[in-house]
Amino acid sequence: IGDNLVSANQGNGIDLVTLEDGSIVRGNRIGTNAAGTAALGNAGTGIVVGNGSDENVIGGDPDDPLPASCGDYCNLVSANGAGISITVYGGTPGQNSVIGNFVGTDIGGTERLGNQDHGVVIQRPKVNLSRNLVAANEGDGVHISFSSSYGPSYTSTVQANLIGTAVAGMTPLGNGGRGLFVYHSSWNDIGGT
Repeated sequence: IGDNLVSANQGNGIDLVTLEDGSIVRGNRIGTNAAGTAALGNAGTGIVVGNGSDENVIGGDPDDPLPASCGDYCNLVSANGAGISITVYGGTPGQNSVIGNFVGTDIGGTERLGNQDHGVVIQRPKVNLSRNLVAANEGDGVHISFSSSYGPSYTSTVQANLIGTAVAGMTPLGNGGRGLFVYHSSWNDIGGT
C-alpha cells in the first residue's frame, strides 16, 4: 500500500484489521495535502492495525535510518484524530513493525501538523517501533498499554526514535502529553540503537 494520498475522510485513513497479515504500508501521505505541508486530516486514526494482524510493516525495513525528510518508504501521518494505532482485542497479538515514519509533523519534519490524540498507540501486541519522528501531537508521543497479560513473548521494542523534537533532534517540537507512556506493560525493550 504505497504512494497514496489518504486525507479528509470521516473515519480512519488506512485499516488493517482482523488477521490482515504481511502488508507493507509505505510512502503515503495520511492526513495532509499532497505536498505534506498542510493539514487535511482524517477524523479517525491515520493507520490502524488490529485484531491479530501480523507481520505488517508500516514504513521501512529494520536497517533503514530515520530519513532527513519524509520521502520514499516514510509515511507522513499527521493532522488526524490520532496517528498510528496497533491494538489487539481478543485473539493472539501479532508482530508488527513501525519504522522510519513522521507522525505529527510536516514532510520536512520541522513544522507542527499534530494529530489530535496520541502519536503512536500500542495496546497488547508486539511491535518494533524504531527510527520514527513522533512530535507535535496533542496527546502522548508514544502510548503503550496492557501488553503484560500476554507475557514476555509479546512485548515491544522502542529504539532510536525522536520523540518531541524536530527531525534534526535540536529544536523542540513537543507532544502535548508525555513523550513515552508505558502502563501495565512489562518486559519492553526501550532505548539503544
